[in-house]
Amino acid sequence: AIIVLNPNYALHNQSITLDGRIITTTIIDVSNEATICHIANIYAPANIAERPPFYQRMQQHPILQQATENWFLLGDLNIHYHDSPLPGFLHPWRTWLQSNFLDIFQHHSINKGAVYTPAPTFTRGRQRSTIDYIFCTRDMLPSTERATQEYLPPEWTDHAMLKINVLLTPTNTGPGTWRFNNQFLEHDQYCKLLLRYLDLFFDSDRTFSSIQEQWDSLKTTIKKTAMHYGRMYSRHRRHRLGDLQRQRRQIIERHLEPQYSKPLLDQQLQEVEQAIASEAKGEVERLIIRSHTKWTEDGESSNKYFFRVLKARQQQVTINRIRDPIQQTYSTTPAAMLKQARNFYQALYTADSHDHEALHALLSTLPPNVLSQHQQQKLVASVSESTLADLLKHSPRNRSPGLDGISFEVYRYLFSQHKRTKDLLLQILEDAQQGQF
Repeated sequence: AIIVLNPNYALHNQSITLDGRIITTTIIDVSNEATICHIANIYAPANIAERPPFYQRMQQHPILQQATENWFLLGDLNIHYHDSPLPGFLHPWRTWLQSNFLDIFQHHSINKGAVYTPAPTFTRGRQRSTIDYIFCTRDMLPSTERATQEYLPPEWTDHAMLKINVLLTPTNTGPGTWRFNNQFLEHDQYCKLLLRYLDLFFDSDRTFSSIQEQWDSLKTTIKKTAMHYGRMYSRHRRHRLGDLQRQRRQIIERHLEPQYSKPLLDQQLQEVEQAIASEAKGEVERLIIRSHTKWTEDGESSNKYFFRVLKARQQQVTINRIRDPIQQTYSTTPAAMLKQARNFYQALYTADSHDHEALHALLSTLPPNVLSQHQQQKLVASVSESTLADLLKHSPRNRSPGLDGISFEVYRYLFSQHKRTKDLLLQILEDAQQGQF
């Protein structure tokens, strides 16, 4: 498959062969429909007998025959391209490929002076081979960087993930919407940090004009704490995952050298791959939070599904311009659009005054068989601690009650772990019932 997640780009002129083994498309810039590049995704047959006619058809593909500029050719070739000697039926295909394309990973290899030996991209049991590649035409090579290969959990796939960066003209976009990562609540280090900062918040000499201002400041403290910890955790995770991937590559390279013990290397490789799989599964959980998705198939986590949801959500919330209803002008920059939106919603959500007389008049006109006196009293009574606990207990997962991105999970945690925050929340709800927002 070929998937575009960035709403600034789109697929154009897609084609697929009858056997579904060659997909081609053009990536365009949606703002001006300019061509960014062309991509061909290849899935060669695993059956040896089917490969000769397939590779012959690939050379005769009408679109690939014109692949001279702005092209990427990638996929599962089911052959070791750098193996020597290649089977005879591949010689014409290799001549065609080398006349138009370069192996990006070979170009970015640190061992340029030695014989290039690519890392295995396919693992099944103890069998390992290199069958996945990313090629590009010569004009695109200077635009590529950071060619990396990552091991993925065997429950997901028996292939590695090949990644490259392609340098394009940057697009002016805003920072996006922040959302609390509920995984942090499972980290003892973060929980201790959060509770310590909340204690410092309540112990400070800072004064507030209202309890609502204090509550908003408290939520800002929670957000800043999560963002600070999130940056440190992401940096640590990237370094750890990078170290694990490097360890795996080193172990695989040592497999080719006779002086190392194969059983010991196999044990080390298994431990490293299990650690990488654990990190990858944690990343899927983060994607679930980002995509705001509450469903996942039992026993299977589909990255493709979550990325598709992320793309759809991103397209839904991406705004290219906002019209000022008073001035009849359009704002197009992120700062100007944000200002317009803030002014609109500030006016929309400014609370009206609370009319107690109208409320009691409405309740008094209801017959007792519709709403008893006890039920009427419960409707206007302050929210009790037990009621709030029950509300939080049944609140949805990975959801925020407001636009601040702080999830119900955070409130549930603080309700049980931090008394002063719980008391402040109860006071905020009581004031809200009285029309004070």
